[in-house]
Amino acid sequence: MNSKHVKEELSAYFDKILDAEEMLVVEEHLANCAECREEYEMLQETFRMLSSLEEVIPPASFRRELRDKLERSTGKRRISIKALIPNWMMALTRKQLIPVALVFLLMILIVPKIGSNLPGFRMGSSDKAAESITLEDTDSYNQLSGSEQMQKMMAPEGRGAGVEISTTAYTSSGEMPRIAAEPTGEDGNAPATVMEQDIERKIIKNADLLLQVDEYNFAVEALKQKVILLGGYVANENVNTVGREGTIYGYMQVRIPALEFEGFLSGIDGLGKVKNRNIYSQDVTEEYIDVESRLKALRTKEERLIDILTKSGQLSDILAVENELANTRAQLESLQGRLRYLNNRTDFSSISINIEQITASTQQISNPGFMEMLKKTKEAFIETINTMLIGTSKLVIFLGAAIPYLILLGIVVWLVWLLLIRKRT
Repeated sequence: MNSKHVKEELSAYFDKILDAEEMLVVEEHLANCAECREEYEMLQETFRMLSSLEEVIPPASFRRELRDKLERSTGKRRISIKALIPNWMMALTRKQLIPVALVFLLMILIVPKIGSNLPGFRMGSSDKAAESITLEDTDSYNQLSGSEQMQKMMAPEGRGAGVEISTTAYTSSGEMPRIAAEPTGEDGNAPATVMEQDIERKIIKNADLLLQVDEYNFAVEALKQKVILLGGYVANENVNTVGREGTIYGYMQVRIPALEFEGFLSGIDGLGKVKNRNIYSQDVTEEYIDVESRLKALRTKEERLIDILTKSGQLSDILAVENELANTRAQLESLQGRLRYLNNRTDFSSISINIEQITASTQQISNPGFMEMLKKTKEAFIETINTMLIGTSKLVIFLGAAIPYLILLGIVVWLVWLLLIRKRT
C-alpha cells in the first residue's frame, strides 16, 4: 500500500471502519512513513480542536429567519440578453455585419468541396498517404549504404533479393564491406539449384508394441539377438516383477536401421502374441532441405569472412569481421547438430516394446500338477489370513487414533440434542 492510498484511507482508519487486515497495513505504514504519520497527527489535532468547541444552540427564530433570507435571495430575476451574448456579437448586431459573417461561413464550408474536384487542388487522403509513403521511402533509401542503394536501383521490381552485387572495397568510415547476397529461388528461402534436384524423402518411422510372452527372459534375449543381427542397438530397458505368481512386466526401446523396420516387426510375432501395434511416421524432408540450404549459405559466408579478414587493415574492421565470423560459426555448429539429429532419426527407427509374461501360456498346454496346485493353495490361504490380520490391526489402530475425535463429536451431538428438546418443550 503506497502513501497516496494510505492518505485516502486515514479518515476511515481514524474512525476505525476498516477491516482488521487493512487496519494492520495502515498502522505498519504509519510506523515507517514520516509524511503519512504527520498527516495522521494533523487529522488528530483537527479532531481535538473540533471536539474542544462548545455546542452553540441557535435561537428559536433561526429557521424562520433563514427561510426568509433564502426566499429573498432566490427571487425571480430578469435575464438580460446582453449579459449572455458576448460583446463582439453585440457589435455585429449594432453594425449590421451579420450578413457578411454568414457569407464568410458559407465560403469556408463550400469552397473546399468545389475545389476538391479541380486539377491541382486535391486534398484527398490518398495524396497525403502517397506523400507520406514517398517521404518514408526517401528516408529509408538515404539510410542505406552505397552498395545497397545501387542494388535497390538495379534490381527489377519484386526481385531485389535475387540480384548479386559484390563489394570488396572498404567504405570511408571504416565499416566492414557488405557480403554479396546468394542467388535464391522465387520463394527466397532455398537456392534454386537445390530445389531442382531429385528430393530423397526423409521419414522418421516409429512403432509401439505390446507383446505377451510365456518366458520373459527367453523373449528378451531373442529380441536383443535380433536387434544386434540387424545392426541396431537397445536404447533403454527396464523390468518389474509383480503379483503372487511373480509376473514379469518389462519395457524395451530399440533402434533399428530404417531399411529393416518392417522385417523386424514381422519377426516379432514368433516370440509371443502381439496385443497392440501402433506404427507412425513423420516426414522431415522439408526441414532437412532447409537446414542443408542454410548450411551451404553459412559456409559460403564463412569463407568470404575469412577472405575479408585476411585483407583487413584497420583494427575496427578486424574486430567487426571476427565478431561476425564467430556468430556465423556458432550458427553453423547449431545447424550441423540439427542435421546430425535428423539423420540419426531417419536412419534408425525407434521401436518401443512393452513385454508381459502371462500366467497361462498361449503357445502350449501346460499341467502344473497336483502338488503344485496344493502348494499354491496353501500360499493363497496363508496370504489371505495374513491380509485379514493386518487389516484387523490397522482397524484397531485407526479406532484408537479416532477416539478423541469421536468423544468430541459425541459431545457436540449431545448438546445439539439438548437444544432441540428445549425448543420443543
